Amino acid sequence: MNQAEADITVVRGSGDVSLLDYLLALWSSKGIIVTAALLGSIAGFGGSFLITPAYQATTVLLPISQDAGSSAVAGLVSRLGGLASLAGLAAGGGTGRDEAIAYLRSRQLVTDFIVEKNLLPVLFHEDWDAGKEAWREAGEEDVPTVGDGYKLFDEHVRGLSEDRRTGIVKFSITWHDRAQAAAWANELVRRANGSLRSRTLEESTRTINYLKEEAERTDAIEVRQAIYRLIEEQVKAAAVASAREQFSFKVIDPAAVPELRERVRPRRVLLAATGFVVAFIASAFFVWIRDDLRRRSAT
Repeated sequence: MNQAEADITVVRGSGDVSLLDYLLALWSSKGIIVTAALLGSIAGFGGSFLITPAYQATTVLLPISQDAGSSAVAGLVSRLGGLASLAGLAAGGGTGRDEAIAYLRSRQLVTDFIVEKNLLPVLFHEDWDAGKEAWREAGEEDVPTVGDGYKLFDEHVRGLSEDRRTGIVKFSITWHDRAQAAAWANELVRRANGSLRSRTLEESTRTINYLKEEAERTDAIEVRQAIYRLIEEQVKAAAVASAREQFSFKVIDPAAVPELRERVRPRRVLLAATGFVVAFIASAFFVWIRDDLRRRSAT
């Protein structure tokens, strides 16, 4: 036996079995393997009808940075130093793009939404008895919590992708109810805009009150003028927040109800292909084992 033949030899039992022997065994049982693979494909395709279909509703957004001031105001902030810091101001203040996106990904946004809309029975509908309006499992440990709802929502329902080149953000909701998916996507964006707008208004009001108090305490004309200019910018920011409904996210394309054919799962072709491959490998392994046992019994 030369080196090439030795490299493809597999030692089994007391004799040497070459790779060619295994290939011949597979070929002789090709009918079994092909039949099993086809049955696996049919099983995968048929099983996909047992999976509840899920649909994805996506809203396209453009984050809007709320710049607290121009370069002139940034210079004023720098000159005021510690006073500006105490007032909650910074050279790059305002609700920035990254902060807005982080809030859209936040736990608080989802948990508040789940609690206010009482979504636990919806998210865990398999465990909820609608007729009795109670959980099927009476044990306290078996009842889903808000934390469970957030985990499910964050891992399987909510999705967010960002295109750094264009600045476009796609926020999606994947759910078995098509209309509900679209409604949740639009509602969460609306809530994010509302919460960030309210936060900005509160911060501006607090900052304005603080700066007014400091302006009354100082006798330096230049510092007082700088404070009043900062107050003016905060008033402008508050006015913008009050007037702009789409405060941190401009909705380019709101989520629409997906069509029935637009389901994201189950992917029936993929499941059929997976069933084919798994059954093919399993049947080939079975043929190898059967051939090996036959060889052992013949020796």
